[in-house]
Amino acid sequence: MSSAPLRLYWEIGHLRPGQQEPASWHPANVPGCAQQDVGTAEGLPDFRVGKNVTLWASLESSSFVYRARFSRPELPDGTQLFFHSDGIDYEAMLAVNGVRLARHVGPYSPIDLDLTPHLAAQNELRIEIAPVPRRAGFPPDRTQASDVFKPAVNYGWDFQPRLIPSGMWRAARLEKRAERRLDAAELRYELSADLRSARLRCLVSGAKLAGRRVRLSLLGPQGREAGVWESVLTADTADVPLGTLENVALWWPRHHGTPALYSWTLSLLADDGSEQDRREGQVGFRRVRLLMNEGSWKEPSGFPKSRSTAPIQFEINGRRIFVKGSNWVPPEVFSGSIGSARYTELIERALGANLDLLRVWGGGGPAHDAFYGECDRQGVLVWQEFPLACNLYPDSPDYLSVLVPEARAIVLGLRRHPCVAVWCGGNELFNSWSGMNDQALPLRALNAICLELDPATPFLATSPLEGMGHGYYRFLNPDTGEDVFRLMANVRATAYAEFGVPGPSPIHVLRSVLPEAELWPPRPGTAWETHAAFNSWTPDTWLDLPVIERYFGSSAHLEELIERGQLLQAEGLKCVYEEARRQKPHCSLAMNWCLADPWPCAANCSIIAYPNEPKPAYFAVAAACRPVLASARLEKFAWTAGELFCAELWLLNDRAADADAGIAAGLVHAWLETQSGRIELLRWSFPEAPANNNIAGPVARALLPESAGGRFTLHVSVEGRPEWNSVYTLLCRAPEDKGSKVVSTPALNQ
Repeated sequence: MSSAPLRLYWEIGHLRPGQQEPASWHPANVPGCAQQDVGTAEGLPDFRVGKNVTLWASLESSSFVYRARFSRPELPDGTQLFFHSDGIDYEAMLAVNGVRLARHVGPYSPIDLDLTPHLAAQNELRIEIAPVPRRAGFPPDRTQASDVFKPAVNYGWDFQPRLIPSGMWRAARLEKRAERRLDAAELRYELSADLRSARLRCLVSGAKLAGRRVRLSLLGPQGREAGVWESVLTADTADVPLGTLENVALWWPRHHGTPALYSWTLSLLADDGSEQDRREGQVGFRRVRLLMNEGSWKEPSGFPKSRSTAPIQFEINGRRIFVKGSNWVPPEVFSGSIGSARYTELIERALGANLDLLRVWGGGGPAHDAFYGECDRQGVLVWQEFPLACNLYPDSPDYLSVLVPEARAIVLGLRRHPCVAVWCGGNELFNSWSGMNDQALPLRALNAICLELDPATPFLATSPLEGMGHGYYRFLNPDTGEDVFRLMANVRATAYAEFGVPGPSPIHVLRSVLPEAELWPPRPGTAWETHAAFNSWTPDTWLDLPVIERYFGSSAHLEELIERGQLLQAEGLKCVYEEARRQKPHCSLAMNWCLADPWPCAANCSIIAYPNEPKPAYFAVAAACRPVLASARLEKFAWTAGELFCAELWLLNDRAADADAGIAAGLVHAWLETQSGRIELLRWSFPEAPANNNIAGPVARALLPESAGGRFTLHVSVEGRPEWNSVYTLLCRAPEDKGSKVVSTPALNQ
């Protein structure tokens, strides 16, 4: 069999400016990160603690050298030895035994080198990594990434420190390859209009394949044989038609069906029918389309006309669904160190929050393949962005010469995953802080690449597009005085692709990274600021002390401050998800910013603190994203004693169209629990409703008693269906209470 991997032991050396050879060598992790390995070996303190991250800045100007020494393996006649890397970040020079074989630029395209002609009895493979790319003449922020095809988040963002990685961030190996072999195979398909059958074909590449027979064996989701097809290859690279698979089991997002996966094996057959080589994989059969949202063709209604809003209604296998998702950023600053277990635990968290989709944000770039494999298995949709974000990327030939092969590598590597439901050019590219538009050559190139290589998967130039929304990101807008409840009631978007409310991390996370002397009270200029609590977007974010104090006054201790901030985040995110669902079918999607922190933020909009610590907001989101729930549209968070309280009642239903998806007629009971006692509101007899349809109910009203100060709760209960019940925690203040002034907010990425 060909392509048997040979394990290498890697070392790394630090090339400081002016050095030709490292002073010392250290063990290297592959996949991993050069800065992480060298910084740790040279005694730099944990960058996640205190202000230590500033001590790592000098590594930006350094080069690094990887080396692996190995004995020449036994190579039967005709067998070759190849070095293969799944990706090296960012610019690298590769040599074996002193002979330079290749220069490589870009983190995503694989490297494949035949070492056979250069082998000796003892060999040394060296890979020199150039200093991280930084655009000359630009300040030390994300704009230094504006002429590279590399995640901008590592150049510094409002929630992540500036730590720019490079090195062998993806797997690398030696492979012995037979003279006649399969190098790659990919099973492709075309579903029939009724989605019941699939025409299969296999893309095959290798060596000396002309005239050879191949057999594809397909196993169904339950492991039973689904079909066997044979064909004769006519060339070393071939698109081989196979046949038709009937009665296809479709791949569905977890909350809408079963994510059915088939397993396939392509065997290269010898003359006697024995297997000479093989390739294996999985395939999920699904159809994804982006449709116009309901009512979008009617807008704009008058003359002069402009274009209607962009299509963002997801249709999966012929069924329109309301997508509840979250924005995904790399869960570690050094992405090369992320293992499959890390992906699995966070994807399981997403499912636990009743989320359907993860938007792989363009600022962070594509993940390792293990992420997509887990999403395939778990039934999580992926919105995949290319690594462009909040910058004006150039039309220059030099930039496009890197973008095009790197983008092709991304699409070719990920298109086989059924979870990948939409391609997107990048984040916020059509906004003023980026300055791009749909004539930008990088975006035209990305669209063309996706059309050529994966035409059945939708493509968006960027997010947001017309009709879609990004923001807001605070509980209270100081420019308008509106809290998130009032803000959401006054907007109407086809999709809320980003929104957030900040909340502090749990106290044990804070104690693990902030010096004890700085824990209380939180202050700018301390490690609180290093960890995103102050001066991250505005002077007050992401801790947002003035907002917390506006509602609750000064906190007596850190635990009280954390509890108050986390309450605002939980109730705020619950409000946005539920309001977006109430705006269905015109609105089709809601995704919070963001799922999880990439390092220990003291405060952030994430619902999972680093490394995997759910905040109360996580459980609030899980409640707001249940397939069916009793819901209340509220005017505001803070009420006044003696004021008329109002809550518009709803039943929200996103369940799929199956036998149990409709809502039978029933009874809703609503009441308040205040410090002065229980206040009955109403009982609502609601009618039955079909699948995937909401029911709007009456408005519940009651005067808040003068003695109802402090917090109170609204309870919305469904008789006989306790799993649909909802509770909202709100604030009641005395009439003379005044909110303090809150500093105004700039546009997020300006």
